[in-house]
Amino acid sequence: MANETQTFLLSREETLLLLDLLEAESIPGVDPDPLGELNDDQRALALIWAGRALRARELAAVGENGELLVDEGLLTAVGNCVYWQTAFYIFHWAEPGSVPVRFFGYVRDGQAVSHTRPADVLHRFAILAGPEALIEEITVVCQCQTLPDAPERQFTLPRDQFVHVRELTEEGETAAALQMLQEAGVPGDVAGAFTAVLAGASRMSIWQIVTRNEDGATATRDYTLLRSEDAAWLVSLPGGGDDLTVRTVTAVDVRALLAQ
Repeated sequence: MANETQTFLLSREETLLLLDLLEAESIPGVDPDPLGELNDDQRALALIWAGRALRARELAAVGENGELLVDEGLLTAVGNCVYWQTAFYIFHWAEPGSVPVRFFGYVRDGQAVSHTRPADVLHRFAILAGPEALIEEITVVCQCQTLPDAPERQFTLPRDQFVHVRELTEEGETAAALQMLQEAGVPGDVAGAFTAVLAGASRMSIWQIVTRNEDGATATRDYTLLRSEDAAWLVSLPGGGDDLTVRTVTAVDVRALLAQ
C-alpha cells in the first residue's frame, strides 16, 4: 500500500458522521447543504442513515456494544484532515473568470492525504504515498508541472500599490500600471514583463500553507502564482510585513516551496 493511493468517496452526511466521530465541527471544503441546513433532529437521523450507508459499503461495522466501528483507512483519511501538522489550501483558476478548483491537502507524521470536491454534496478523501505525492497532486491541480523558462526577476512592492497595479491592468490601463511600478523603483524591463503577465495571465493559483505545532500555534504562508505563456510569477508576503515580494519562478522553485 506504500506506493498506492487509497481513495474514499463520501456523501456530505457520511463526511459529517466521520467528523462527529472525530469530535470536529467541520473542515474546509464542507460547505452549507445546497438544500438547506438540517435541524438537530434531522441531522441526527441523517447521521444514522450515513452510518448504515457506510456499513452497506463495508466501510463500517457495529461493535459488540452497538458502537460504529469505521474502516481504519477511512478514519485515517478524514482524521488527518482534522488533526494535521501541515495544511495546504489551494484555489486554482484555469482561465480568467472561471470557477476555481478547490483542493485541500494535509500532512501528519509523514502521511499525506487529500480532500477534493467532485460534486456539491460529495467528498473524495485519498491517502497518498507521501508528502512528495501530495506536492505532485498540487502541481497537477494548478497546472504547473512545467512552467515557462524566464529570466530571473524580482522586486518588492507595498501591498496597496500592488493591488492598485492589478486593478489598473484589469481595467486595461497597462501604461498607467507600468508607470506606477517604475515610480516605485521597479526597473523598466522588469515592470514591463510583470505588467504583461498581469494583463495576459491565463492561469492563477492561490496557496495558503499552514503549519501547526504541538501546542496548537499556527504559522501561515500565502502565495499567488500568476502564469502566462511566457513566464510564471510568484507573489508572497514574507515575514508578515506589508511589502510583497514578486519574482519569476520555475517548476523546480514551486516544488521546493511546497516542500518547505
